[in-house]
Amino acid sequence: MEGQQHRFGGRHLLAVAALTAAVGSGIGAGVVALATDGGGDATPAALASTAEPAPAPAARTTVPVADEAGALSIGDIYEQASGGVVELSVTGTSPGDTFSPFGDQRTQAQGSGFVADEDGNIVTNAHVVSGADSVTVTFANGDQAPAEVVGVDESSDLAVVRVDPSATDLQPLAVATTDDLRIGDVVVAMGSPFGLEGTITAGIVSAKGRTIDSPNGYPIQDAIQTDAAINHGNSGGPLLDANGDVVGVNAQIASDSGGNEGVGFAIPAETVTRVTQQLIAGETIGRPYLGVSLVTVDQATAEELGIPQGALIGEVKPSTPAADAGLQAGTPTNGQTLPTDADVVTAVDGEPVASSDELIAAISGMQPGDTVTLTVSRSGESRSVDVTLGTRPD
Repeated sequence: MEGQQHRFGGRHLLAVAALTAAVGSGIGAGVVALATDGGGDATPAALASTAEPAPAPAARTTVPVADEAGALSIGDIYEQASGGVVELSVTGTSPGDTFSPFGDQRTQAQGSGFVADEDGNIVTNAHVVSGADSVTVTFANGDQAPAEVVGVDESSDLAVVRVDPSATDLQPLAVATTDDLRIGDVVVAMGSPFGLEGTITAGIVSAKGRTIDSPNGYPIQDAIQTDAAINHGNSGGPLLDANGDVVGVNAQIASDSGGNEGVGFAIPAETVTRVTQQLIAGETIGRPYLGVSLVTVDQATAEELGIPQGALIGEVKPSTPAADAGLQAGTPTNGQTLPTDADVVTAVDGEPVASSDELIAAISGMQPGDTVTLTVSRSGESRSVDVTLGTRPD
């Protein structure tokens, strides 16, 4: 269940589960940060983007009660939603160090989640239950129940566990969309930071459309950035809007210290709904696969190098749809940082793309087996390339 710290915009990007580990017969090593592991290759398998650096945390201010029609106060949101927020205690096994005399380590992780339906399905983060041997769910009323892991999707950092629906009075939370969520809107995070169950913190939507890394290194698109305090143990808990509906699942913080610095990230509700419904149904989650790494060519770079703005192909993986279609990465010359003979994707099915993130978003909305037409510029010449997308390897 343990990962490594991954650098993000000059800060540590930390998944926010809390972990204790007992080595052999020793005592637990205390609370440490679980982090999403980049997985080795900096641009794994499908599509890669240059992550936008997290901004310096803004000064924290007191969040007023929302005055929009139909909006709830912070206290109202807590009363409405707290019964559906749970704490997860996870016991697992982590392989011991090769030179350790103690062998494998027993680990205990703690995170958060929320009740998804009356069948006992509970949504949380994949990194909370990774490597789980047993999961215990504690409800707001103090009831506890064992849970089975229904499904885990590391690429979205989402998981579903299930309890016996008769174990307690289940109070499912409504999941909304982020369509109407605006930058500056009030949001609240709920969960069990540091094991302090039933905690609520308030803030605003600091930004939308962020890209964060999943535990296996693939990008998670359209993450919500918030300054609502998120700490270790908040992982898997809901981010709620002013109506008390779930708009995201709290997953990561950007931090120099390992603690809250006002830059947290939540997986967007649309991803949560799509992935968890598939996990509950027992479906295999297949994602489209192009097989390239990408570099954004912004307007200034385009003018400097004399190439179009768009998504430059930095690498083509062998035996992939991109390779089969003849896409080219090119070679830098004369001390250039970027190759001027590389393919630059400027449109997908006729819709312009101006960055790697836009290309990733366009491809992510498709299915394996779909054929996509890329408008590609190479050495000053534009052409159309048809690519049949594969299934992304995990």
